[in-house]
Amino acid sequence: MLRYDSYKPSGVEWIGKVPSHWEVRPGFTCFKENKDRNKGLIEKTVLSLSYGQIVIKPEEKLTGLVPESFESYQLIKVGDIVIRTIDLQNDKTSLRVGLAKNSGMITSAYLGLRCTPEINSDYLFRLLESYDALKVFYGMGSGLRQNMDFGDFKRLPIAVPPRSEQDQIVSFLDLFSPIEI
Repeated sequence: MLRYDSYKPSGVEWIGKVPSHWEVRPGFTCFKENKDRNKGLIEKTVLSLSYGQIVIKPEEKLTGLVPESFESYQLIKVGDIVIRTIDLQNDKTSLRVGLAKNSGMITSAYLGLRCTPEINSDYLFRLLESYDALKVFYGMGSGLRQNMDFGDFKRLPIAVPPRSEQDQIVSFLDLFSPIEI
């Protein structure tokens, strides 16, 4: 990708400068919290966030601390973003952000985000993944076990290029992504 002609300060130290035509907007203008629950057990596929990937959890691995009912789990659609928002003080090495490639259900202990139509979910995922790599989330959160919730994310600064540019950025980054097996 080529450099842009001009840049402007984002107003956020860890974002730095952005191309002049980009916006920096609060999170709630780019995504909504997923509040869909698996009431009536309409979804049977259990998903898990593992090393930055949302994977299908095989039925034979559903052992140990399995809930009595999966009705409280959140429904996940392809393109949803899932963030592990718990225990920030104990784990600074995990990848906390994943992008759903499959529909299913995942624990409601995680934060699920759905992008608004003008936001490419792959772009937002990559952006949040970079925030995670920069350890931005560790300065957020509260409580004894230092957790985050949607309240922490709704004001999170999001660098937003035009949609066509988001698509180009994702295509460019895909050239350098590891091949999924």
